Order: sequence, then structure tokens, then C-alpha cells
Amino acid sequence: MAPVRPTNPRKIPRHLALGVAAGVGPAWVVEHVRQDQLYGDADRGNSFFYEDEGLDERLRNRLADFRGSGYDRGHLVPAANHKGHQTKMDETFVLSNVSPQVGDGFNRDAWARFEKFVKDVAKKADDLYVVTGPLYQPTL
Repeated sequence: MAPVRPTNPRKIPRHLALGVAAGVGPAWVVEHVRQDQLYGDADRGNSFFYEDEGLDERLRNRLADFRGSGYDRGHLVPAANHKGHQTKMDETFVLSNVSPQVGDGFNRDAWARFEKFVKDVAKKADDLYVVTGPLYQPTL
């Protein structure tokens, strides 16, 4: 398997920046977490996943990529960190912020605990920057 070479980083919604690996999805994201955005009335039930039209079509994750795949659409920047404003929460649903994740045992378990840990740290910090990226394992 050839090494993943991210494209030039680009800023997407105000709270995250990313590098995209061709044909794979996000290589990394950087999130600025502030205490004031952790609380509010934003509801993920009002948010919908959408394709990142700012990316070249050859680099873009598509909604159909996940349909029937058996994988969760795992947020790298968690929606729950942006409860302070619905628009900011909605922006976390862009597919360039999503990595395929096994649901049981990872996305809904270990990854959820990691997200909670980050949120707990952010509640005690003035500013927190988090860099997150997926691990793509070769098929054996």
C-alpha cells in the first residue's frame, strides 16, 4: 500500500482544519475547543451528513460510500463539542470530517470515551486544540 499523502491543508468551518488523503478521506483534523461552545441547545437530531463540495470530486467522501458498508460515519471533530450553536454543530457533519469506524466496540465505545475525555479536559481549560486522525490498516 502506498503512503497516504494529504493534500494541502485547508480551513473549512471555523472550528476545524483538515488534510485530505486522496481516495481515503480525512488524514487529520485540528479542532479548537472552548468551554463556551460545549453548552447550549444545538441538537444533532437537526443535523444531516453532507458531502464537502469544496473538495475536488476525486477526493470527496460520498454519502453512498457509507450506505450498507457496515461502518459508522465517525466524526473526527465531535458534534457534541459544538452544542453552543446549531450551525457549528451542523458543520461537523461534513463528510470531510468523517472516517469509517466500526460501531460496536469502537465508535460507540472506545472512541466515545475518548471524546468524553477530551470534553472533560476542555471544561477545565481556557483553550484546547485537538489533532485527530484515523488509522487506516491494510487489508490482510
